[in-house]
Amino acid sequence: SRHRFMVQVQAWQQAWKAMGKELQLRDESAPQINNDAHQVHLEFSHFSTVLRSKGLLWVDTQVASAITWSQAGRSLSLTNVGPWMANDALPADVQKAGPRTELVFIGANMDEAAMRIALAACVLTEEEHKAIS
Repeated sequence: SRHRFMVQVQAWQQAWKAMGKELQLRDESAPQINNDAHQVHLEFSHFSTVLRSKGLLWVDTQVASAITWSQAGRSLSLTNVGPWMANDALPADVQKAGPRTELVFIGANMDEAAMRIALAACVLTEEEHKAIS
């Protein structure tokens, strides 16, 4: 779910702030909304040691659109690049395979198991997926 995923990203931002830095989020995939009720107050994130990440997202709030993810250092950008099929912004193999999430993380001393668990918690349940299909 987009909401559960953004909770993980916000925890990542809080971890960067605790280190005296700030992860600059730029979410271009959806209208800006007030998320005060969902703020995460953590000083630790399993993603805090990530230096670079990129990939594609399928999110429940924009089921027909591909979202690109690009992060380097403190800058993170989520961009809606349009429909999954017949989209010149996406490689041919991605267009052929259709909607999915593929992310790559590069960093130092990353806890891959913990990161996988955190991301798996963002995946829709079967009931949630049926509700939007």
